[in-house]
Amino acid sequence: MTVSGSNFVDSTETPTLCRFEVFGPASEQYQHVDSPAVEFVSDSEVVCEMPPAADIGGATVGMNGRVSVRISNNGQDFSPVSTTFTYYDPPRVQRLVPTSGPSSGGTRLQVSGTNFLQSSDLICRFGGLVSTTASWRSPTEIICEAPELPEGIDFNTAFAVEVSNNGGADLSSDGALYAYNLPSSLTSLSPSTGSEYGGTLVEVRGIGFSETTLCRFDMT
Repeated sequence: MTVSGSNFVDSTETPTLCRFEVFGPASEQYQHVDSPAVEFVSDSEVVCEMPPAADIGGATVGMNGRVSVRISNNGQDFSPVSTTFTYYDPPRVQRLVPTSGPSSGGTRLQVSGTNFLQSSDLICRFGGLVSTTASWRSPTEIICEAPELPEGIDFNTAFAVEVSNNGGADLSSDGALYAYNLPSSLTSLSPSTGSEYGGTLVEVRGIGFSETTLCRFDMT
């Protein structure tokens, strides 16, 4: 977690501390845990490793799980102004529909799972290479648009699609696969006419077909 502020000090004698605390029933009573690792970036930025919620007595998951984060340069005196951090259950991916699409991208994937948050930081990541913004429908369903297949990667390559509620800082790790195929192209139909009552079997020739290929008849 990146913490921005001012007057942070880099010292080997008194390393910077990040403190995660939750207040008890009385304002003067609180429980806290210090970050297990802090990286000093500059006098206005440090990176803190978050402890598990279970390590902070009284911290819960969800909107009631907000904890205060304070910074100290000497391990004794902490910043009077704090920011807040909220713990949530990690997202899980259970199913993708469809599971493949053209290399040109643009396919809208219905991603089913659990613990999806309605947030501007909700994203889908394809194989750790490309991230796209997700559209939230419910805590168990989001929509992600497949990006274009990166250059230099073979067709039929499958990518694990993972979800993050916080912009990619933490990702699911369920390994639901999405594959890229050659864009389908139709070259011929046989026969090209049939009964108005339907039922005619039509042989379609072309490239880029798969086991999930569908035929659509519409007006032109």
